[in-house]
Amino acid sequence: MRHSGAKRLYDALPLVYRILDAEQGQPLRELLGIIGEELDRVHQGIDQLYDDAFIETCREELVPYLGDLVGQPVEDTGGMLPHLQRLRVANALHHRRRKGRGDTLAQVIHEACGWSAVVLEDFRRLSTTQSVQHVKPEQGGSVDVRQLGEAPEPPVPFVAHGASVRGADDSVGPRGQLNLDHVRILLSRMQVYPVERTEPWRVADGRYTFHPLGLDTHLYMRRRWEAPRREIPATLELSLPFAPEALATEVSQARAWLREERQPGARHVGAQGSLEVLLGGKAVPAADMYVRDLEHWHLPGPSHVGLRSGQVHLEQLTYPSAELQVRLGEDGPHLLRLPHTAHASLSTIAQALEKALRAASSRPAFTRARVLPLGDHLLVLPGLPLEGDPVHFEPADDDAHSLHALGLSRGQARRAAVLVSHELTDAMDTQAQGTLRLRLGEAAPLELQVPLWESPEDMAHALQEQLAGHDGWHAHAQGDLLFVMAEDPDPAHYLRAEEAPQRDAARRLGLAPRVAVDVRRGRFALSLGTPAQAPRVTWAFGRVADVGAGPYPRGEDFRIPEQDAWYAEVGKALVTTSTQVHRFNTLSEALAAWTQAQETFRKGLIRIVDSATYVPPLGQPFHLLLRSASLRLEAIEGELPTLDGTLQVEAFGEENRLSVDGLQARGLTLDGRLQVKVAHCTLLGPLTSGPNTAWQEVEVKRSLLGPVRLEAGAAHLTLRDSLVRAQEEEALSGLAAGSVGPLTVMEHCTVVGKVYVEALELARECLFTRRVRVVRRQDSQLHWSALPWSSRELPRHRCLLFSAPKEEAGPGVIASAPGFVSLSFGEPGYGRLAEGGPAELRTAAADGGEPGVFHDVHEERRLATLQDVLEEYLPASLSVGVSFID
Repeated sequence: MRHSGAKRLYDALPLVYRILDAEQGQPLRELLGIIGEELDRVHQGIDQLYDDAFIETCREELVPYLGDLVGQPVEDTGGMLPHLQRLRVANALHHRRRKGRGDTLAQVIHEACGWSAVVLEDFRRLSTTQSVQHVKPEQGGSVDVRQLGEAPEPPVPFVAHGASVRGADDSVGPRGQLNLDHVRILLSRMQVYPVERTEPWRVADGRYTFHPLGLDTHLYMRRRWEAPRREIPATLELSLPFAPEALATEVSQARAWLREERQPGARHVGAQGSLEVLLGGKAVPAADMYVRDLEHWHLPGPSHVGLRSGQVHLEQLTYPSAELQVRLGEDGPHLLRLPHTAHASLSTIAQALEKALRAASSRPAFTRARVLPLGDHLLVLPGLPLEGDPVHFEPADDDAHSLHALGLSRGQARRAAVLVSHELTDAMDTQAQGTLRLRLGEAAPLELQVPLWESPEDMAHALQEQLAGHDGWHAHAQGDLLFVMAEDPDPAHYLRAEEAPQRDAARRLGLAPRVAVDVRRGRFALSLGTPAQAPRVTWAFGRVADVGAGPYPRGEDFRIPEQDAWYAEVGKALVTTSTQVHRFNTLSEALAAWTQAQETFRKGLIRIVDSATYVPPLGQPFHLLLRSASLRLEAIEGELPTLDGTLQVEAFGEENRLSVDGLQARGLTLDGRLQVKVAHCTLLGPLTSGPNTAWQEVEVKRSLLGPVRLEAGAAHLTLRDSLVRAQEEEALSGLAAGSVGPLTVMEHCTVVGKVYVEALELARECLFTRRVRVVRRQDSQLHWSALPWSSRELPRHRCLLFSAPKEEAGPGVIASAPGFVSLSFGEPGYGRLAEGGPAELRTAAADGGEPGVFHDVHEERRLATLQDVLEEYLPASLSVGVSFID
């Protein structure tokens, strides 16, 4: 460790001079301290000269000079991710030696633009006659089905195709994808933010959203770079939207390995992947997951509820046909007509009833319904799991006898809880005896032995023999499916299979509870009868930039606790017995403790250390009290805490300060005189003032907000790199509807909705989607912004007007209006300009970029960099087609 120059100079003096200096008050030490500062600067300059010789440690302004030395010119980035330029220079020689390869091109795109890329060489998939002297085994051919079954994850096979020379608007050069000189590049512009063990939002029993505030959002995954070459870093990951096909592939592979008693390697599902669902602290294995579209919240199997008929009397059926009405859940009643046959059997009646059910309605409950013969009885199952007591038969108006003949009247039929297995055609390939543990409702479990090597029919026979002494229990097989049934009139009781201590037959047979996952909407649903327990989820969401709440590093905004400040940590799993730090399990307790601590402390810091969801007591807002004090409420880096309620701040006295950082909440209410800073937050509801309209200074940075309601003359608002959105009313205005909002300064902001404020002191590189009104025009100025034609009376400089009449179109005025990928809070494309919009809008900022919240993404500059990369690294005579998959 090198000591300071002043200390080294002073220690070099003889001891006698240091003693004399100490006797006189150390004037010599002070003099050498001044000289030592200059000595330190000399040493720092020498050290920096050594660091400047290497691209990894040199100063930012020297990167272009090192780039010139290796033939990699670096242009002025204009603030666009300078670390990307450093990476291009660092790997320039490495990539130049490997030109012409798809994996090299993908990595160069990632380093140069910061986007994830997948390069597909479509010319390798053409059906061509190969040279016997240069055989290419990987060239497109027929599908190797053995390869699909043996791989950890079945790869996309190089299936041979004929050449395609059709045109496409998103390609460059020869525009057919499958062509001799064509390469496809799939780009994802999203940043992926993984969140671990959060509390999902409960929509209803067994139905949840991954987002803790109940928003639908497309899940994302971080996929390892699939390159066999050592020179490609194994840690490089691709940020891609989670596709249902990827999850389905992993689920099917897990089930295949389960049959072979092998442990599948986690890829997307599990602790090392991007998706995990935990029930009772245990992760749901991939074999128990089910890929499904949950738009209508259809629950997964294997648990169903059906109706077991009484004894069927075929001779009592009416002629020429039997009629009855049926209701499945809320759908119905529908009329069913069963044709009469001279020699009808229970099997033919079951088939006729099943056919009539499937034709009665287009709903899945009907189109997938099953009717099974059970001895002298019938079992009717809806096509998908329905809760409670979902099957009801009623007599038809013209036929009151057939319902009783089939044993389906209310007095004869009984509710049945049923488990339906997976298809078991070739599932059992082991000579093993499994234990099947069944539980009906909260009753004691019932353990059965299952011969796993037998066919479904033989397994059903073996189970039925063991169930002979249990009234109302049955086992049945139909084709490749195994059915286990228990009669129970209680609509709250369901049949479920639990994990047995020995060989778990439930999972191998597909009778274990399942979790249906919809990765496109960020939803999941549990099987009927799953024990009531709070699930936890690990998931990942996508966003273009670090805006709004997220587990990303926040840099200089993250501070260490001050020595004279009251410090507390909040976490649901924290141990609260620490004497060094105040620790609380709920945010409400921490805020109440801060209220008491203000008698001693004027500064406070409350840090939330997990990604849990905090709910205020009794449905009231979180109440924060400030008495001439300052408080910082923040999340630690890497976590995403959620406040399922509004944070209500009440301030008394002078010099009140509040800083909120890294949280997502329902809203924020400010009451009293205070200064507020909101950074890296997501507020679904309004940011508004309370009834006490004392002066309020509000600053918002890199946040996603709902409507902002602050009173004119009593507040000053500063917005930077943020997005403000309202549904129908004004996005930025006063407290009352249609009232005037505060003095406002905006920079790099997007406002979706109307604006009505006292004055826009400065609006720089902003995007306004609706009309902007100000009371004091002389105190307002808009620079390099985009706003509608209806706001043309505002004082502006180099601004773009859109939605103008066609006859008014000209320089700085366009007729088209901006469109957005999405205006839903949870969607990855929230607030992004849609593809194919007016080019003038994308280049309206002062530096040629797009105005609004995503100005610093510099997408246009990245696209220009991408074009340079393609020109340098694309093999000669090849054309390229670029597609965005985010």
